[in-house]
Amino acid sequence: MRKIIFTVSIILFSLSIKAQTQVVNAKKDKNSTISSISYSLPKNVLQIRFVIKHDIYKAGKFADSTSKYFGKEADIKADKDEWSIDKTEVNVDAIPDNTQIYNVYAPVSSVACLLSLTPDGILRGVNLDVIKQTIVDSNPNKDKISDAVLTPKTSESSKPTLLSAKTPADAYESLSKLQNERMSMLLQEEDALDGKAVQTYLSEIEKQEKSLYSLFNGDKISTEEQKNISYTPDKEVNDFELCRFNSESGFQKDGTPITISIHRTRSMASSVNESVPTGFIYRQPAYVSVLIKMGSDILYSANLNVAQLGSLNSLPVKFFEKGDKKAEFDTSTGALIQLTK
Repeated sequence: MRKIIFTVSIILFSLSIKAQTQVVNAKKDKNSTISSISYSLPKNVLQIRFVIKHDIYKAGKFADSTSKYFGKEADIKADKDEWSIDKTEVNVDAIPDNTQIYNVYAPVSSVACLLSLTPDGILRGVNLDVIKQTIVDSNPNKDKISDAVLTPKTSESSKPTLLSAKTPADAYESLSKLQNERMSMLLQEEDALDGKAVQTYLSEIEKQEKSLYSLFNGDKISTEEQKNISYTPDKEVNDFELCRFNSESGFQKDGTPITISIHRTRSMASSVNESVPTGFIYRQPAYVSVLIKMGSDILYSANLNVAQLGSLNSLPVKFFEKGDKKAEFDTSTGALIQLTK
């Protein structure tokens, strides 16, 4: 299902722009009684996702008899849990920066200028064309009745008999019977067998064999879990602790510290003198190195753009006086994308 909506929530309204127009940081704005339009610059939040593997080891109840029947020690002799971090991912989200909100004042005269904002008030552009958004439903078939996929039930007669395993001797005998039964079926003439039925029957035998053998050798169950951490950098940091991780119990306070380090790849200085009114303020994001470690092990390393660690720049209001110039900004980082007629 497709829905077409016009961006009434994005293109808020027109502002009259002329030389006297002012753009003032809201924190320092003393004209609270005068009507204005506000926009904000974005700041970035690092969404850190850890993919964790959790291995659960369960010793078999006949583990002590494994060497007697199989000539070797059980692989798993005691119950235990093991945790490990398989993958670390970082995505960058943008939210309005409450410290970088600007009020725009303009007399009701001269050529109109269109100020474009995102629904949450981040500056998207000046004099941009009104656009039409197409939203594609992520589940286009939700109103349709899907074709059901039915799994036929296997009749009890097509399953091997479930054998008892009250003692190690019973378990070993049952396991031997299943192995002999499977071998007997595999040795039959191919023409005498229904391929699908045989595979179903053999699959059931294999499941029972595995279950019986795990009574001696133990069993391992692996699951995948996730932990998400949001981190908003407001300065360069070195080995800032995000959390702790223990290989025996997962994310716990007694674990090894997981730290993040963030450093600019080059120094940046603002070109905006915030003490005087100026033009439209935008960001020049900082290109930073991000390093996440657990102890001495590197979990993640990459270079990313972070809006709030960069500099502030401005476009003079006079540039837009005739209404024939356009500016487009990156709503994720606040950077100037293009300046055109």
